[in-house]
Amino acid sequence: MAVVSQILILAAGNSQRFRATAPTAIVQQFQHKALVPIWDSRGSLMLLLDHLVELGVEPNHIYIATGCAAPLLSATVTHRHPQLKCLAPHTDFTKRSMMQTLQHSFRQLPQRPTWVLFADTLYSREFLDKTVAQPLTRSTIACTKLRDDEQTPTEVTVTVAANKVHAFDSTEVPTHTMAHAVFWPAPQTIHELMSAPSQQKQWQVLARQQEPVEVIEVPEFAATDIDTYADLLALRPQVNEQVLDYFEHNLNKDKRSDANADQMDGSYYFKQCESEQAARHEAAVLRLLQKHLPNYTPALVRCKGRELVVEAVRGIRLYDLLRQLQQPKYSEIKACLMQRCNERLQAIQAVLEQHKNTLTQEPYPFQQQVGQLLGSICQLLDIKAPATQELAKLEQQWNQLCCIPFRDATPKNIILADPELCSTLNHQERQNNLQQRLDGSITYWQQLPIMDIDFTSTKHLSSRDDDLLSLHSHAVQFKFAPGQPNLGEAHQIPEPLTLLVRYLRFGGRKFMYKLLNPSGYRQRFRYDDPQFYFEALVRFLANDFAQDFPSTFRCLVEIRNKAALWQGVMPNLNAFEYSQAQPRYWQESPLEFTQLDTLYKLIVRRPYRRSAVAKDLSDDIYRKLAAAIATQEPIKFSVPFGGYKHPDAPASPKPNLAETFWLEYLREYAAPLAELHTAGVEFTLTYTSGVIENINGISQADQQAYLEELEALCDQLSCDKIRIGLFDIAQLIGGTEQARKQMFKTYETFIQTGRVANDEALKSAQRNLQSSRPAEHAALLCEAMESLPARRNFNKYSEHIQISNKKDALCLHLGSCQTSVVQPWVGVGVYDEKGRRRILSVRQWRESQLSGIPNSTCIPK
Repeated sequence: MAVVSQILILAAGNSQRFRATAPTAIVQQFQHKALVPIWDSRGSLMLLLDHLVELGVEPNHIYIATGCAAPLLSATVTHRHPQLKCLAPHTDFTKRSMMQTLQHSFRQLPQRPTWVLFADTLYSREFLDKTVAQPLTRSTIACTKLRDDEQTPTEVTVTVAANKVHAFDSTEVPTHTMAHAVFWPAPQTIHELMSAPSQQKQWQVLARQQEPVEVIEVPEFAATDIDTYADLLALRPQVNEQVLDYFEHNLNKDKRSDANADQMDGSYYFKQCESEQAARHEAAVLRLLQKHLPNYTPALVRCKGRELVVEAVRGIRLYDLLRQLQQPKYSEIKACLMQRCNERLQAIQAVLEQHKNTLTQEPYPFQQQVGQLLGSICQLLDIKAPATQELAKLEQQWNQLCCIPFRDATPKNIILADPELCSTLNHQERQNNLQQRLDGSITYWQQLPIMDIDFTSTKHLSSRDDDLLSLHSHAVQFKFAPGQPNLGEAHQIPEPLTLLVRYLRFGGRKFMYKLLNPSGYRQRFRYDDPQFYFEALVRFLANDFAQDFPSTFRCLVEIRNKAALWQGVMPNLNAFEYSQAQPRYWQESPLEFTQLDTLYKLIVRRPYRRSAVAKDLSDDIYRKLAAAIATQEPIKFSVPFGGYKHPDAPASPKPNLAETFWLEYLREYAAPLAELHTAGVEFTLTYTSGVIENINGISQADQQAYLEELEALCDQLSCDKIRIGLFDIAQLIGGTEQARKQMFKTYETFIQTGRVANDEALKSAQRNLQSSRPAEHAALLCEAMESLPARRNFNKYSEHIQISNKKDALCLHLGSCQTSVVQPWVGVGVYDEKGRRRILSVRQWRESQLSGIPNSTCIPK
């Protein structure tokens, strides 16, 4: 998307109504309503910024006007999008109107055409596509149709035919109400038009213009304003135990663990079926198809218990290839493959139908797979569920349609068997191999072996059209385009009830994943947008189906409307999950974990790792590794450290050889990871400024001297694929003063509740304390600092894998060098009599004969 105008996001308001309705703890923690999480740990401002960047808006064209909570807003924005700029607020921003804020902001901006958006509004992709993506020359507003008399007056309405903005109580007949975006082609005109103090809103200024105002009509569900705390809660998924239970038992595809995962070993694929009965059923189907259609499916080797062993098939899934064939120049290849797969499907369906009496008599379970799915989505989105009578009638009609075993011919279950296109190859090598074939003769694609896999679904009967939809109608490749003129070449429009069942399963599963298991969604469904399927259902079922089943259709429309607010916004790599965390997600193949497993083993390898890896840590590492592989982002580690140097260490307050040993040890540890993972490795050494002086008495000047030297050392020891850098957690809290306040508030809570520091914390405080304060005081302050939510969120619960020199929850316990676990910032680096590197505590160094060895330099050997 090419956007030539700049974007100004207003985040300067005091949010008085929100503050009056939100819990005090929420207000104190987040300070601004646009930062309060709605979904995936992000508030409306972060969702909007991510959305704009993902749509292709240049980051240096996006500005945020701040006022209330400006330091925290700026720190949060800068951390996530360093190129974005937060504008300094007016010194008297609390008394300024919105238009005065615009005046102040435009004085700081380049004089370019500007879209004005709002930080406390949740925008859909459709809204942004229809507004900021459009080339415009005149003043423009976005608006929505007036719904009914129950709509709350919003001070302004629009007469579209006359391109006119007027007050809500105007005598002219209004047709629309103003939405949440205004385009100013020449921002300087605001200064000219604002002549009266009463003109505090954009529409009041627009109404004074001589020229008509352009109007862009957007759907009423395309943007939602957050005014009160209740508005914010209404946007959050309404998660409950019933919804989670349905997701876990009916939709969750990531139940495999190390103990029961499928395996690829040499020439064989070991599939773990749900039950012994399921394994026997699929084995029977494979034998049947092998007999009548040789070379259509992998050869069955054996079936024992729940395990099904078949011939290994290496290649690329049709689904993954279709994503590479979007350009018109590949249309012949795409047509060839789809024609071949369609012919194969017809042959498979013929065999299955001929033997259906021996395979299954059970229809695809409508109530479980459709009725309960709709009910769960309705609970999540706070929508009234369809009428029970309608669902019962739909189920009856569906059962009458079910006449053939359901093969589930989705392109994800079809493999083009060329080993040189296998996902376990180096990514660039695989792309080169594919490009050679795309540039070659069509004969290759006409003769390329194709294998159909996974016949679990044949335990149910379905309609004849269901498999055609599965093959041709994914969002990335569909012949049926419901509601569109071109309905495909070889097939008629599918029966509406079949479309309802299949598209609800396609879209519903993805949408539930997006809301309940965001990181799983990002990996498993990152090329599918659930909104496509809901849009198609509403378009295609708008006539007879809507009349016959009004409550079901109304439900689909409301899901479409609410789902639109999440359309196009990808989750964080390691978002909080309501569902049980799973260690592995895959997209390229349902089995091949080669690179993932190799990287995992390198991360937890001895002798670097000093203690056992708990299951939750193992799952966390797998999840973050899978995300890095899928997105080709660096593998990211967080390494919390003190941010100061022990005053009794040689060369203090500057680093000594301890820091050199430590950083070189990390670089050595990362080398094989960076060699295997093309995006490289990043270590972020985190500290919290402004608090250490209160904890152990080390001055701010000494801390700064240490950090400057350490940062230079990090730069010196970094390379293209292994980066080491520093990050101040206080930036996420609003600065050092806010960090200090939060620490002391937690400390006061500890005192009030009678908390006592443990022995290890007391000993650490006694070793490092440089003031007359009691060690107990310092130990509790240190614990309060380590408990800062922003610190834990960054180090443990973001995309980072946390490394620590001591054993702790959700931390990878590594040494500080080959022979030591002493924290480098309170240690001394030395070479022992055998030339080995060691990091000693200051006490150990004093007591050791090694104290005479020069060690006051941090220059790498």
